[in-house]
Amino acid sequence: MSSQDVITYKPAKMIFIKDEKKNKLFSDENLNYVLKFLRKGAMTIHDLSDNFKRIEEEKSDKSIYRYLHKLIQAKLVAKAGKRITTKNESDLISETLYMRTSNAFILKIPLAKKEKEEFHSPIFDSIFLLLKQQYGNKKIGKKAFKKFFDKIDNERDQYIMDLYEKADEETMNKLGDLEGKNILSALEYASWIAILLRYDMKVELEKIYSS
Repeated sequence: MSSQDVITYKPAKMIFIKDEKKNKLFSDENLNYVLKFLRKGAMTIHDLSDNFKRIEEEKSDKSIYRYLHKLIQAKLVAKAGKRITTKNESDLISETLYMRTSNAFILKIPLAKKEKEEFHSPIFDSIFLLLKQQYGNKKIGKKAFKKFFDKIDNERDQYIMDLYEKADEETMNKLGDLEGKNILSALEYASWIAILLRYDMKVELEKIYSS
């Protein structure tokens, strides 16, 4: 008996997850297990079942299919191809292979949301007020600060992607032990240092608060 995997899907290197519903999926232990197992490569439901057995968390095929269905709907997992198993010349078995849509998922919830020209977020409001106390007392709207904040935030996202893509094998293996918020924390600290080396933040913030 022999088998061959035919994979037609190519995952992304990195995907930023900004949707709150998708973020919540990472708090589901079973879904996290599936994503962790699939880091090794494309798998069938049978492969995933074996992985659950190895950690003494035996699951039925029906349960695993339900987990996969949720992850596929969230575009975290995709059908990657087929595994063709040959028993004899006239007996072929075809199983669906599943794969993560990205090598790394970076959980990130936007700090500010725009609704009717107003920005609503306790975290964003706190950042705005804390920095205002430090760098200026003049009355300014949040739009000017939001524009600056978005500029830095977008550049930081690019730094995160650049740092991830340039990582060597040892670094990738270390990052591979992380997922979701943990991998974001590691990359965010590194990217903030890169941003601070590029900008004099004190000067930039004083410009904003004195305008």
